[in-house]
Amino acid sequence: MSAGVVVIDRGIPDGPVAPWLDPNTPIGLASPRQGPEVLTWSRAWSNGAGLTDLIVLSRPRDGRQARGIATLVAGSRPGVAATALVRHANPLGLAAAAHVALSETRSGSVAHRLIDEIISLSVSGARLARVTGLEDPQPSIWQHLSSILGRAKTVTFGPTPAVLPAGHTFATGPGSTLLMGAGLETPEAVAVRARIEAEHVYAVPPVVECADAYGSRGIEFVLLSQRSAQPTPWGTCRICRTEIVGHVCPMCRVRSSRAESAA
Repeated sequence: MSAGVVVIDRGIPDGPVAPWLDPNTPIGLASPRQGPEVLTWSRAWSNGAGLTDLIVLSRPRDGRQARGIATLVAGSRPGVAATALVRHANPLGLAAAAHVALSETRSGSVAHRLIDEIISLSVSGARLARVTGLEDPQPSIWQHLSSILGRAKTVTFGPTPAVLPAGHTFATGPGSTLLMGAGLETPEAVAVRARIEAEHVYAVPPVVECADAYGSRGIEFVLLSQRSAQPTPWGTCRICRTEIVGHVCPMCRVRSSRAESAA
């Protein structure tokens, strides 16, 4: 049993599915228009590394396409259980959650639960030079005007996304980790680090170019917090046979009882 994740976002350019951070880990980046390419990617990982579970991650704006791609893979690859997971986060936050989850488990259902928990406990955002091209969240007219005058903004993506002053600070706790999609010494990264005093700070490859995703130069970041222990599977799905940590399999959406799982 082996799980993989593809992050879907319209800020990712068209083309073959691209690896992120570690080419030996099944995490790919793709445009919402690249369903056939995701299918090819899943076939290669299935043949080469025994991929059995695929999670297609996206933000709400690309949720319909993510569900369509998951359906395409599940229908075309009978040996691969595929599902979409749509959450409020930036693309870097989605990819980071996937990387942390797959570093701890290769079970699709456990990875699904971990990704969901990691995203819920994280703060993902971007520091943008301008918000004049930003669509979600929608800046106010005054934020537009101050942005035109050269005042950078901090944007957060979550259940309640917001456009904040560039000087906004974020509370951090023990074990917090700050990931930034640029070198640590770039002006944008230095500005973010001055407002987020995380215990660990790392530069990682960007998932999207801010100019493509948000219409402005800038930098994406995600603040990861400590979380509880990894969930423990209690059985297997009676349909797709993946390990499950709840009564509803996240891969095929079928409810299983302990008696059915043991059968």
